[in-house]
Amino acid sequence: MFIFGDFDRGGLRSRRGWIIGLGVSLALLGGMAVSMPLMASIAIETLIGWLMVAAGSAMAFSGYRERRQGRGGLGDILGAFLALMTGIILLAKPLSGVITLTMILSVYFFVEGLFKVVLALKLKGLKGWLWLLASGLLALALAMLIWQDLFAAAWGVGMLVGFNLLCTGSTLVALGISLGREE
Repeated sequence: MFIFGDFDRGGLRSRRGWIIGLGVSLALLGGMAVSMPLMASIAIETLIGWLMVAAGSAMAFSGYRERRQGRGGLGDILGAFLALMTGIILLAKPLSGVITLTMILSVYFFVEGLFKVVLALKLKGLKGWLWLLASGLLALALAMLIWQDLFAAAWGVGMLVGFNLLCTGSTLVALGISLGREE
């Protein structure tokens, strides 16, 4: 989002269409995930499993090349083994992986919520800043909700990611619309 960069209201207004378009896209994806939470959870976990397998394969190739050229590469090979095994375990045991992802997701929502609250306070006075504050507080509440029942992860990851995407998308649409009214 706009957390770390310098920005001005004119710059945000000039990107108003992109902000609204991104918001609509995120809201639609979030709605799909909320309507099929278990499928979304397993899809997210499976995607991460395949990404780990791909990363492990790339690291193994790099380590092999380094060893062949006499420059070590043992660290790459060990990292590749770890990534490959993690990916294979996630693909073989998707529901166990979903529970692990739930813990990671809780940390993500906590950090995201903090960043949104800070950004909202930076934008205080701009129309729509309260929407961003509400979205940040909601992300913090979701982080707390996750920690209360980690074993609800079978549906929770998809539901929570979907709900967060839906809220973030709606927030961006509201912010984009309010930027147009401010002129």
